[in-house]
Amino acid sequence: MKIQEINKHQPYIESDLFRKEVSDKQRIKGSQKYPELFTPSSWTDDELAEHAMMEFHDGQEYVSGMRIRMREMRKEIERLEKENEVLQRRLEGGG
Repeated sequence: MKIQEINKHQPYIESDLFRKEVSDKQRIKGSQKYPELFTPSSWTDDELAEHAMMEFHDGQEYVSGMRIRMREMRKEIERLEKENEVLQRRLEGGG
């Protein structure tokens, strides 16, 4: 499959747009937080590694939080589906 075809896949399009939106926000946030734009030579190797590790850690926390929220939403969807089935049976005269 050619990359042009792959890039037309809607989930990838949405992912790229979302990534760009977040990237722009992060760069604006960074430009307000730090005195200069990101310049690797202004950081030590350890500072770069530690900062990256902190960002990875934050990402892991957020992914875990998303899993929790999705489980809760799935349970609520299942509860509403069961409730809907009961209401449909009542409407149809089935008790």
